[in-house]
Amino acid sequence: MAVEEKVDLTDSHWEVVNFLREYYAEYQIAPAVRVLTKAIGKKLGPEKGNNKYLYELFPTAPPSRLVRSLACQADRCI
Repeated sequence: MAVEEKVDLTDSHWEVVNFLREYYAEYQIAPAVRVLTKAIGKKLGPEKGNNKYLYELFPTAPPSRLVRSLACQADRCI
């Protein structure tokens, strides 16, 4: 996905990617964007728990698409 979106993944990107993978592994569902931003804010800090931060990291992928894409586990995607 990063290659398609022309995004060079930094530690900040991986922090969000790993958070989404952990969330999906625990709940077996991708969070709604509002739930995602709130959960990220709790775990990673309020400066990261908002749509603006996610759009800065992934400018061409809206948070809802990001959630669906990054919640893939092995060959099982949602």
